[in-house]
Amino acid sequence: MSLRPPRRLAIKHARLYRTHNLLATSIRFFATTSIRPAIGRSPRVRDIERAKKHERRQPIQAEASERWPTAILDAAYGKGGLAVSSANAIRILDGFQELGSRPDEKLVRQRCSQWNIKPLTLTKLAFVLLRSGSQHHATAKALMIAASKQRDVAATLHLMSKAIKINNYRHPDVASARQHLSDLATSGNPQALTLAGQIRESEGDYEKALERYERAARVRVTTDTSGAVSDGTIADAWSGIARLQAIAKNWTEAKAALEKAALQHDDPSAYYGLAQHYESLTSPNWLNYMLKAAMSGDAAAANKLGRYYLGHVLGILPLAKTGKAVIGNTSLRQSSENLILATEWFTIGAESSITASQLYLAIVLRAQGQMEKAVDWLAMASSDRQLDHASAYYKKYWHNNNYSFLWRSDTSEEEDEYCLRTLVERWAEQHEKMRRR
Repeated sequence: MSLRPPRRLAIKHARLYRTHNLLATSIRFFATTSIRPAIGRSPRVRDIERAKKHERRQPIQAEASERWPTAILDAAYGKGGLAVSSANAIRILDGFQELGSRPDEKLVRQRCSQWNIKPLTLTKLAFVLLRSGSQHHATAKALMIAASKQRDVAATLHLMSKAIKINNYRHPDVASARQHLSDLATSGNPQALTLAGQIRESEGDYEKALERYERAARVRVTTDTSGAVSDGTIADAWSGIARLQAIAKNWTEAKAALEKAALQHDDPSAYYGLAQHYESLTSPNWLNYMLKAAMSGDAAAANKLGRYYLGHVLGILPLAKTGKAVIGNTSLRQSSENLILATEWFTIGAESSITASQLYLAIVLRAQGQMEKAVDWLAMASSDRQLDHASAYYKKYWHNNNYSFLWRSDTSEEEDEYCLRTLVERWAEQHEKMRRR
């Protein structure tokens, strides 16, 4: 009889032996290893680890600053212009871009709820992007459209104001905004009424346009739940009334509307209209009104003031309070204050691409001996085809010192035609002829 154990018992004993050895090894390890408290990291080690984390985060921050105007977002948040921090603003902008250029209205509403923001925040982000460069204008427009579809008043008014200025208010992109504008006008929003009036005016429906302007003009300048009603909003309404009354040749009513816009609401364009259509060049009001318009940035008013002061220099208009007219002379006095003022106002008009100002400025600078600047302005004025004949004449005799381009000549009818004295006289005569008395 064999004394060897059965095979299955041998396998079982081998397994038990291996398990025993494993337990014994573990017991010996824990018995010889003491458990000690962890030693805290030194300040130097913590600084090194913090620097490494900063290095890992830095590419992400740099990437965000390249995508979005983080500095402007920080400034807007710091001044209370944004209700979200720049970090949250970047998260919102990134998330909005993922929705595409024409995001679904329902999806935008869901995202606004997810981000815990109101549609007005999208509008304010759009304004920030508009101020930060043309590379963000497409995103800004998409934000505005999305906010307007969520019935945000500021977005709708901004979109429609821009669309009306470029006669693009029928574009499908602003169809929802136009409907919202109509609803706002029906509810009595003064800016919406003014914009609705401008749409009707551009379509030739003067009766309905006038009705909307008059409703807007009756609103008191105050602050209510829908926002601040600004002087500019009411002034635009009065200016619209003035235009429509002038079209109907109701000159008295038109002037009264312009006076409301200018004198009560300080509207620059209304000041320009009063000076241009109702005041004589010899009236103190003409100068006061045109100065207010020009100092508010109206380039056309700056051009008119340049001609006005040049008219004093050339002895065409009555003497101004400062400076002396130079009558019958072939050169300009450098000390004439009127000449300095004419040059400054022509410069403002020329820099605003008023070609008449560029041409006048070139001739005035030439008379003062500033040939290099004069040539540059003459070249810019020559781009206007309406000035082709005048530009050709000036270029032909530009380097001939016998031609001043200022005074009439006894020998050349062409010089009489294009000299500044003739041009300013014609302007003054035309102004008096067209003025409404």
